[in-house]
Amino acid sequence: MGVDPGYGYGRIIDKTNISFYLIKEHSIYNDSSLLLILKHDDGSYSQSNTPENSIILNEWQQVSATYNGESEVKIYINGSEQMLIYNNLPFGSIMDNSGNNLYIGNNSNLDKTFEGIIDEVRIWNIVRNDDQISENYNHYVVGN
Repeated sequence: MGVDPGYGYGRIIDKTNISFYLIKEHSIYNDSSLLLILKHDDGSYSQSNTPENSIILNEWQQVSATYNGESEVKIYINGSEQMLIYNNLPFGSIMDNSGNNLYIGNNSNLDKTFEGIIDEVRIWNIVRNDDQISENYNHYVVGN
């Protein structure tokens, strides 16, 4: 659920310009949902949020997020693509992140701890398509 009992901002991953959250309750974002925030080259932020109650707290679920670098964010839960709500639409490249650390289960300030267990993390340098996500969400990576 996350360290903040009121909001549940548990960070799944954080790399400064890319943040993937678990939301428990929030006045702007959907309750029991996922939120992907991207900072773009022009300095703007985009927020992509899954529907309310799309995440079942205290149950194992596989989650995935993709961004094509132009304008398309997709978030999947257990291999199923979610209908997204955008607070700001994604547009353009993500601001350079090469010098920033990657945090799994927290952020750089160590104040948004993910409260739960993260079993496996995969980060790809290509966008996985719908079929690849749905066919492989419940399989371990073998080889490269």
